[in-house]
Amino acid sequence: MTAELSTLLRRGLAAHEGNRLQEAEKIYRRVLDIAPNHNEAEHLLATLLTREGQHREALELFESCISRMGANPAARCNYAIALEANGEIDRAIDEFRLALSYHGDFPTALFHLARLEKARGNYGQTIDLLGRMLNLHNGNFDAFLLFGEALNALGQYEAALMAFENAAEAAKLDSDKINQVGAVLLRLGHIDAAQNLFSRALSIHSDHVPSMVNMATSLIASGRYQQASNVLEAAREHAPELADIEALFADILIRGGDTAHGVARLAALVEKKPARADFHARLLSALLYLPQFDGPEYLKQARQWARSHLPPLASPPKFANTRSTDRRLRIGWISPDFRDHPLYARLMGLARHHDRNHIELFLYSAVTRHDDITRQWQIVADSWRDVAGQDAERIADRIRRDKIDILVDLSGFTRDHPIEVFAYRPAPVQVTFYHASTGIGQIDHMFGHVDMTAAGAAENRLCSETLHRLPHAGFAYTPPENSPATGPLPALLNGYLTYGFVGTLPRISDTVLNSWARIMNKAARSRLIIQAEGLHDDFVRQNFLDRARQAGLHVDRITCQGINPDKNRNITIYDQIDIGLDPFPANNITAGCDMLWHGVPFVTLAGTMPSARCGLGVLGDVGLDALAAETRNGYVEKAVLLGRDIDALSMIRRTLRDRVMKASMMDHRTIAADFEEAYRDVWRLWCIQ
Repeated sequence: MTAELSTLLRRGLAAHEGNRLQEAEKIYRRVLDIAPNHNEAEHLLATLLTREGQHREALELFESCISRMGANPAARCNYAIALEANGEIDRAIDEFRLALSYHGDFPTALFHLARLEKARGNYGQTIDLLGRMLNLHNGNFDAFLLFGEALNALGQYEAALMAFENAAEAAKLDSDKINQVGAVLLRLGHIDAAQNLFSRALSIHSDHVPSMVNMATSLIASGRYQQASNVLEAAREHAPELADIEALFADILIRGGDTAHGVARLAALVEKKPARADFHARLLSALLYLPQFDGPEYLKQARQWARSHLPPLASPPKFANTRSTDRRLRIGWISPDFRDHPLYARLMGLARHHDRNHIELFLYSAVTRHDDITRQWQIVADSWRDVAGQDAERIADRIRRDKIDILVDLSGFTRDHPIEVFAYRPAPVQVTFYHASTGIGQIDHMFGHVDMTAAGAAENRLCSETLHRLPHAGFAYTPPENSPATGPLPALLNGYLTYGFVGTLPRISDTVLNSWARIMNKAARSRLIIQAEGLHDDFVRQNFLDRARQAGLHVDRITCQGINPDKNRNITIYDQIDIGLDPFPANNITAGCDMLWHGVPFVTLAGTMPSARCGLGVLGDVGLDALAAETRNGYVEKAVLLGRDIDALSMIRRTLRDRVMKASMMDHRTIAADFEEAYRDVWRLWCIQ
């Protein structure tokens, strides 16, 4: 190499390392003008172009020089990084492995290969690779962070927390890195530990906006809404245009029950930031709580989400699945809710009673923090796949390799649910068990109970999926463990009626409050007990009572109780309730079943869409469909009339558990057979196409 070329390369490398990329690129190209096919110049220019997103030219340069660079692990790693950036993951993994064959402990190769193996769900290999790296470089922040995530995925929670502590220590005084560790801990459900790190980051830089936003998120997750609002106000002073701040303000409103105003803010945000699929999904979830969206308007919004955020299929998919109508079917369920969540009460009985001679059940879990319920789901699954944190295309590839016949959506647009997977059509038949249309054209069918839509309603204006009605309950109810025997009617002891609601505040719209006020005004001396997450917070409770007062309720007749965020079912509340009030239009299946199990009949308003008719399905299954109204006036009248005959109400309470025991929702084998027949029906349709 001439002295001129050596000088140019040194200047180019100095500019490159100094982030003066245009200057570095000009110098590298000048070297190649003087000496075409110069190995190091091609390698450095290719590395720079990878960073700038010019993948095609970068790969051409790498492929020109890489074979001439010998056993150079650094060059192989840079080539692998370029391949990954171009979407060629398998080739990238091969190149990282080749780099390790040159140098068995090359840290760059160890780290990036571990990162890619983690994305594939190969957590054991990830831990092995990072263990080797950390033995050599014990203070590496990125390695400790990735190590902790892989350990957590394998259920080694104490070791994972230790790795995160090491990552935080390696971050030293870097607020960005400290916040990064806190964000991972928050995502995994370690709220207190996350808040400690956000506080530490803010003690170093008091105006560090990412830490403020994450601190507010953690406060919302722990139900401390007023404190979260205060933190967000401070963050907005430093970043007034940051959309995530506005989204969290909307979240506080919705969680606190002021759904209409929260939806208005989210809708404005979606219009301002149309590329943010997460904002749009939150909006869709919240729309289900508003009466004006119980109908075609919701489907319109869902289809808009799908058009805006899902990738088009490049070509019709080709499947290796055998088109045999009577063979054992591979069924895949996907959800972030295989944990302590109402999903357990609705579907665990179904999973346990599927006939394994006919069904092989795969569970694709997006759960970020496992608990005892997760372990029960793992046991019941024929095959368990952890997909938390993986991108939708990678999950779809895993499902395709598993040769799933029917892929089932369990969770719709709820948070952390990778519903985008369905756009890649990884299975020949795709179904939703969710109670509202997804608007996704690649989801073919929706399973539900017989009365899942209003009589005479145009189904194609309510759901993008073809509706498949099941002959019995559309779920298999599992009552809470250790439920006590049903006690006497509270009204006999109190001398007055107590109406009750158990659930989440977003379900209680102003329209619902107005109906409850009419009930309370007609039922003299009656009281109302509300148990919902967030009501332990003074800020939320006062805002809720203000809304109740404006709706016409006498707040001195309302008792508010919070819910332990660590428990999704609290059974002691039912000893205090005579009559349950189901919210509308978003009915609450699990709370309704739990009420009946504990002797509490409830009234519901049967709306138009499936989400507004869940209460009707539950009541119909125990022979109490007369408590389902078709109008708001009917809802009020049924709640009032039910409370006028205390003897009859007491008799209902004494016999309700027996009714539930005899209902189809408790006959899990029959429910499983219903679903298996439904699977077989939709599978036959695909086979004959």
